[in-house]
Amino acid sequence: MGLNKTRLIAGILGTNSLVSYDSDLTSSSYAKGSSGSGGTTPVYTSIDDLPASAEDGTKALITSTNKLYLYSNSGWYNIALVNTTPYWSTEASSSYSLNIAGTSTTVTVLATDPEGTPITYTAVTDSDFNQIATVTRDSDNGRTFTITPSDSENGAGVGGTGTVTFKASDGINLVQSLSTFSLLFATYQSSYTTMLLKADSDGNDNQIDASPSARTITEVGGVNSTAFTPYHPGGYSAYWSGTETNAVSAYMYPTNSDDNIMTFGTGDFTIEFWLYFKNSGSIATVLDGRPVGTTGAYIVMGKLANNTLTFNINGSDIITTSAQEINTWYHIAAVRNSGTITYYIDGTAAGSAVNSTNLSSTPTNRPILGANAYTTG
Repeated sequence: MGLNKTRLIAGILGTNSLVSYDSDLTSSSYAKGSSGSGGTTPVYTSIDDLPASAEDGTKALITSTNKLYLYSNSGWYNIALVNTTPYWSTEASSSYSLNIAGTSTTVTVLATDPEGTPITYTAVTDSDFNQIATVTRDSDNGRTFTITPSDSENGAGVGGTGTVTFKASDGINLVQSLSTFSLLFATYQSSYTTMLLKADSDGNDNQIDASPSARTITEVGGVNSTAFTPYHPGGYSAYWSGTETNAVSAYMYPTNSDDNIMTFGTGDFTIEFWLYFKNSGSIATVLDGRPVGTTGAYIVMGKLANNTLTFNINGSDIITTSAQEINTWYHIAAVRNSGTITYYIDGTAAGSAVNSTNLSSTPTNRPILGANAYTTG
């Protein structure tokens, strides 16, 4: 047991007593119930042979382990001058990658105590781990732990990295090991990404292009980064505080946009982002790829007054989705694949249209977020 054995034994035998026994004693040296050097000491082959109860202060020798036990307070205690630290027989790995689909990861550990004292297992998490997953144990004193990613969006886990310290204790000493758990979402074929807009801290002018192009982002008016995000606590999003309808008071765009970021020709493309609906009573431009003026081939993605989303090419709405809820984060994606454009909301198709318009490089197509591009100059 994990009770303070030294203090307990001292209380029973007296503060001046020293408990010891000859490690060379064997069963042939003692007969059950016979008298040893310390008086009458019952001898048993294994700990399982110990009686369920005895008088307080009764000592017993276990010959299979050469250990002396003392009965007190309804239990047997191993008498030892030194309590040895447990050691790992099966240790947790130093790092684990959690499943992005939300599937649990099982970690089983095993520690051994040299004195044969029962082991208690625990797992201590840090605050970062608590943001991405939970840990449960298979029983009150079990040694199998289940790590389950937190559910943020319809079964998709929350990305991040955190640690769990696994501990094994005999009640006095313990052994522990630290494991790092990560839930990371990879972007494949990122060399084809023409712009990756990211809010990287609180405040104004804190939008960056995280793509290989690393363009400079210009903010106009009330565009603010806040620690409000659908993805990972500690992340950020951009908030437009200007008037929404045909607004030019608050928007942002890549300054060096002369490389035609939204020039897709007749080929495939994907435009995706997270969107939070603040209210349902206004019209807003989300992304506008028009040149200065209204000539040329272009894309506009916007929100109507009833919270439907539109996809517009060359001035015509080719897709209009159903209405969405306010005060809710949505993942939005517009994908053209082999001449068909499909709107996806949280991974579910929300409307499609056949369209192979040539989004050419003349005139320049430049993305403006939060305003009509042709009115921004």
